[in-house]
Amino acid sequence: MRKLAVSIMLAVACLLVDATEPRLIADPEVDLVNIGVLFADTSCPAATHKLVDCPYYSTAPSAYLAMERQKGKPKNLENAWVLVIGVEDAVTCAPTRLIRVRSIEKSPYIPLCP
Repeated sequence: MRKLAVSIMLAVACLLVDATEPRLIADPEVDLVNIGVLFADTSCPAATHKLVDCPYYSTAPSAYLAMERQKGKPKNLENAWVLVIGVEDAVTCAPTRLIRVRSIEKSPYIPLCP
């Protein structure tokens, strides 16, 4: 009987205690993959280019790009479909997101626009 009471108390205690560890540091940066057409644009002071998801319907940027530590040559990729890998910054060019580019290359495929 005593073992049953101890087991029940331990089970209740486990349910009441939050098992998640407290976070002492921020989450590491997560790379995002984006596809679009690359255009030169400095509308956002931190950006060097803009990425447009579907240039057939609109030239409004889906994201601004900051070419800091990228691999690839953005000059040869302008006005082409590109695959961009980088970290998103939602504050600097709000309401449009800014992507700090780590890698950029010509896209192996062209997505369909809705």
